[in-house]
Amino acid sequence: LLCGSLWAQDDTTDVSYYQRNWINHQFIDITNDVTRSIAYNRQTDHVLVATRKGESRVIILDAANGDSLGTLSAGENGYVGGVYPLNMVAVAEDGTIYVSNLSAPQYSPTDVLQIYRYADEYADPELVFADALEGLRYGDAMDCISEGGVNYIYVSGMGSGEMAILRDTGTSELEDYNSMFLPVLGNARHGISIMEGDGRVWVNGVDSSYPPPTLLSGGGDIIAIVPDSLISAGGSGAI
Repeated sequence: LLCGSLWAQDDTTDVSYYQRNWINHQFIDITNDVTRSIAYNRQTDHVLVATRKGESRVIILDAANGDSLGTLSAGENGYVGGVYPLNMVAVAEDGTIYVSNLSAPQYSPTDVLQIYRYADEYADPELVFADALEGLRYGDAMDCISEGGVNYIYVSGMGSGEMAILRDTGTSELEDYNSMFLPVLGNARHGISIMEGDGRVWVNGVDSSYPPPTLLSGGGDIIAIVPDSLISAGGSGAI
């Protein structure tokens, strides 16, 4: 994920590439397992980096030059709870930002998946979801998409045979909308990339590093698998 190309796509099929000097930015640490998630905010042309380097925070970077522009507010009490209180960050097309912890109730029975919502980069966080779900591990991967005035948030984790589908309709809590059963345990551990809300979704990663990125239907059926000739199995991120 952190070594891939950062790209922004407008309403056409053109893709714009930026100079990737932000890869070596002081806030990114890929050797000590403290920086696991980045997201592009198309509303601001900023890169958000969720990191625990130094302290748990979401850094705002200028996408074009990697300059630090500050951090998201962590609220009055900061990020708390879970194996890692801060692990994932995702941004919907409408600019709403979601931040999650890493929850593993099988190792820590009091853990719950916690998701915070930001109206924009200047807002304070709202805790909009706190649930152990089925007691599975969640928060290793997360993605979101805006569709029909609703934001869909997909989240999964290591060893999990399910991907939780949450919906944000603008109320004070996310709706526990649905679960997608995965073909292989941990199939969405390394990455989730939603094609359409409640529809097709790319997933990547499994504990045994197989299979490679896979396109699933809204019902969890395999549509396509990316061959090893294009990308090796077990990498981080999705399509």
